[in-house]
Amino acid sequence: MCRIDYEARQRRLRVAGRCLAGDIKSVTDAIEAFGRDGSTLIVDLTALTACPAEFAQAVVESAGKLSPRRVNLLRKHGTEVDRMLTDASDSSQGAPSH
Repeated sequence: MCRIDYEARQRRLRVAGRCLAGDIKSVTDAIEAFGRDGSTLIVDLTALTACPAEFAQAVVESAGKLSPRRVNLLRKHGTEVDRMLTDASDSSQGAPSH
């Protein structure tokens, strides 16, 4: 189970730990709730250690519903989480996966 924290001043949603399929709804609900007001929301996934591909796909889709300019997904480059988010982003845009 992952930890979800919202820092209102920075408009930063931090997701940390190991996310499981059961965490998808909590995280996507938080993205949609905190991303509605029009200001940019940072979804900080740098402390996310693992997640299923379905989680990555749901996060990318949830952020995309709000507009890519309003939600920034922050993650560590070169990690497994980064790869899954990149693959999810590529598939949602119709580009071939890496």
